[in-house]
Amino acid sequence: MPGSQRGQRSTHLPPPSKAPCRKEPRGDPVSLGWEAGILLVRFGAQEMLERLDAAELALAEGGFCPEASELLSESEVPAVVLAERFRREVLPGQTIIQDWQPFQATESNLGLLRKKDLRWLVDRKDAPSVATLSTRPFPIPLGEGWSYLNIDAFGRRPAHLKGQLLRHLRLRLPGLRGGVMCQLFLEPELWLEMAAFCQAGLGLELAKGYSEQYLLESDI
Repeated sequence: MPGSQRGQRSTHLPPPSKAPCRKEPRGDPVSLGWEAGILLVRFGAQEMLERLDAAELALAEGGFCPEASELLSESEVPAVVLAERFRREVLPGQTIIQDWQPFQATESNLGLLRKKDLRWLVDRKDAPSVATLSTRPFPIPLGEGWSYLNIDAFGRRPAHLKGQLLRHLRLRLPGLRGGVMCQLFLEPELWLEMAAFCQAGLGLELAKGYSEQYLLESDI
């Protein structure tokens, strides 16, 4: 993917109420300037699974009702993701960001992504407005049994993102036995609300303060 530039900035301050300005370097023509807030939490996989039902019940008693989510089958992904409205209104710059990597939304790139055991969730299969993409957990050298779980979120509706996060946990945690570092990439203005949901609602530990992923693409 020639021409791509990726960077990460970190701070312990919360994100601004509005998305930060997107600045492009002079003399470097780009087609995509995109920033994502990075929400990093940690928890024990089996402990989280065991208390997930109780956590959801407590949330429901407090008035929280997760929005419906639908899991796309492998054969359904192209029709949804390559639809013009989805590419234009949901994906940043008509680009799929998967675990820090940009992929132009094309049939050939979906073929590459199909090999990665990804899970796509949408709020509805017919003209979705929110989508999330989780990558199969992979081991990391933090101790025995530790894994990373990355989730990329596209869309600006926190109620839908909360429901989809819960479902990704149910999809990805079975089979894991150790600790999990879960990294959620999302619109910067949603960081505070989602961080509060993870901590107060699910009892997850915030592993790091607010940070950003900044991506420029001149030739995806």
